Amino acid sequence: AVKNNPSSALAYIVRAGFYRRNNDEPNALDDLEQAEKQDLSDPNVELRLAGEFIYANILDKAEQHLTAVQTATPTDATLRSSSLRSTSQVLWAIWAQLALRSQSQEKMLKVAETGLKELSSQPWDFMPIATELFIRCGQLDRADDCISEMNQKDVSPVTVAFLEGLVAAERGHLFEAIKYWQQSMGLGNTSSQVRLALSSVLSRLGNTQLALGHLRTLVSERPNLFSGHLALAKLLAQTGNWTEAAKHAKTAKRLSPGNPEPVLLLQNLQAQNLQAQMQLLAADSTGENDQEWQAIETQLSALEEATDGALWVKLLQFQLALRQDNFANAQALVTQLKKDHPSQLRIAMAEADLLIAQDKINETISILHKTLEEFPQAIEPVRYIAILLNQQGDQEKCEAIIKDALARIDQPVTQRTLDLLLAEFYSLWNQKDDAYPMLNELAEKLPDDILVKRRLLLCEQVIKDPEKAQQLVKDIELLEGEDGWQWRYEQAKIWFAADDFKVRYPQIVSRLQENMRSNPNDQASRILLALAYDRSGELQLAISTYREALSRSPDDLRIIIPTVAALYKAKEYEEADQLLNRVSQQKHPQLQQLQLQSYLKHGELSLASDIELSLASDILQDFISKDPNNQANRFSLALLKTQQAKFDEAGELLDELKVQDPNSLPVAAAQIRLNIRQNKPEEALRICDELINNLNNAYAYVLRAETYASLGQTDKALEDFEHATAIEPNNVGVWMDRSDFYLSMGQTDEAIADTEKALSLAPNNVQIQKRAIPLLLVSGDAEKIRQGKVLIDEALQSNPDDVDLRLF
Repeated sequence: AVKNNPSSALAYIVRAGFYRRNNDEPNALDDLEQAEKQDLSDPNVELRLAGEFIYANILDKAEQHLTAVQTATPTDATLRSSSLRSTSQVLWAIWAQLALRSQSQEKMLKVAETGLKELSSQPWDFMPIATELFIRCGQLDRADDCISEMNQKDVSPVTVAFLEGLVAAERGHLFEAIKYWQQSMGLGNTSSQVRLALSSVLSRLGNTQLALGHLRTLVSERPNLFSGHLALAKLLAQTGNWTEAAKHAKTAKRLSPGNPEPVLLLQNLQAQNLQAQMQLLAADSTGENDQEWQAIETQLSALEEATDGALWVKLLQFQLALRQDNFANAQALVTQLKKDHPSQLRIAMAEADLLIAQDKINETISILHKTLEEFPQAIEPVRYIAILLNQQGDQEKCEAIIKDALARIDQPVTQRTLDLLLAEFYSLWNQKDDAYPMLNELAEKLPDDILVKRRLLLCEQVIKDPEKAQQLVKDIELLEGEDGWQWRYEQAKIWFAADDFKVRYPQIVSRLQENMRSNPNDQASRILLALAYDRSGELQLAISTYREALSRSPDDLRIIIPTVAALYKAKEYEEADQLLNRVSQQKHPQLQQLQLQSYLKHGELSLASDIELSLASDILQDFISKDPNNQANRFSLALLKTQQAKFDEAGELLDELKVQDPNSLPVAAAQIRLNIRQNKPEEALRICDELINNLNNAYAYVLRAETYASLGQTDKALEDFEHATAIEPNNVGVWMDRSDFYLSMGQTDEAIADTEKALSLAPNNVQIQKRAIPLLLVSGDAEKIRQGKVLIDEALQSNPDDVDLRLF
């Protein structure tokens, strides 16, 4: 086209657009310069040229061409032909693009007012654009006037609903904004702007999962949308998913090579990765990590040089000194940063972190009070002080600091955060009568706030009122929509605790599986599903679900605790003990990696209350204080106390549990192991005898057999095993228990025979297959080895992705 029309401005403009879309900026600019030298008498061609200059972010040239077209275009009063009216509409639409790109509120206001004036006879196409300009430059009353006019004329309801959401968001009414944007989408709005706006507000309100869902949908629908990939990368970075965040940041960088935001985000991800490395190294008690520390120091030196000593790099160097307990270097860095960057909240918070690391609590509180004076609208110092005061046991001052902030800070979102923070403290202090009315009032003030409704569902007053709880779940479903994950989870939780659990069980499983299909990382639903399996008697399903959860979050105590209880219940003591040993012999990695500032930044008060606790038993004590009726937590704590040789405390806990359920086999087994550890064999056997008298079932005999075996009385152990298999010959678990006993005695043939018996009773049980295969393969008998190979093939047909089977 350019070759055949060398004097055509339009040909050059079209080719410039092609170059721009392919990130060839030099050739695009050359063509735009050539276009400027050609005939621009056609206003539509000059408008297209102005638009390309806006895309290239050369706003001064774009403005020159727009001014030229505006001067040559007749005013609204003289517009007679449709072509002139169309040109004028395009002119003011491009003026609006320029004003938005310039980020000049003055220019936005001028374009909105002048455009409406020039198009006064036919303003409706431009009015939505003018409304957005009014919103962006803070003229919300003017925007309301335009919206009112458009509603009266029924102009573009889809766009108007979106604009109403923007106005609500600007006024801080975020839940109202969400309703408008959902309404706009329901009317057919598929624009990127609505999903970007919706995800931004949802993430601000703490609904990260739904926000991520909108952004993932957006980038799948529009894979070349720079703003979509950038927004998704930023939100993923906030959640700690740095690998996926980096992937989308790199895509954004490729889509807009000259834009600094993706570069800054990638640098931020590098910073977070370095912070994670520092946390892990600080948690390593071996002290054999000098090379790793040196590697981080080298990376930071390179970053300092590459970024010309950027503040974020300096703060990372401060974190490095802090992690290494090099307080002198950390203090020197903070002092220098205060000189170079006065009035920076991040530096003030870093100074507080330094004092905390040195256990100077009172000085930290003093510094934070000064920080509040300098940054009265900031929430971070408020939360920090409140948590420290609570740790000192000063509940009155803790409550006062939050209430003072509520009176001082007028931002609705911040007030909501502070209200929820105070409610958490009330719950922590067991002031249920203070927490519930406060949350109730907050729910009435914010009727569209899902998080507040979910927090209300934790209140004892609501738990004891099934109708109230069910109504809250219905309200959440109404707000979230049928496909929402939060109402499904809360509904399943209510059914789980209900008296008709058995009737509701299939629905519970269905709801939670729906959640996990839509979000495989939904650990809360996974744990509740495991608990439901456990309660319904499907123990192996429960354990496999716990294992899946642990594979995703191996150091999360909220998963470890119920997993240990389930393993113990299934008599898989070795795996349970391995988990307990990992927790009890060192400070828990979760506590070491999540430092104080992380809790404060993310507002995770439920974790913050555990900050100073160094052992898992302390954490369990804290869990129990918050949920005294949770028997699984008490049982896990008793096991842990036994591991730590705190026998008296373990005994008291187990005695309490036995009162609740006198015939509980897991509790009896734990008591027996406790007595064995204390060298009290007579008491251990007395508990066994008592259990046999009360239950007279196979497992009671198995438990006594295992006790005899641990005491070296193998003949008596074998007698009890034989009695157990005789009274319950179809009990698979009993045959496997006796197989383990034979194996421990070196009687491999007998162990294989019992395992084969178990297999005949449950031929498709993959756990038994896995136990049988290695026994058959190492038997030395050709026929049994062949059986083992056949068993592997059969098991793999049903479980093709099972790693253990493939290893066999």
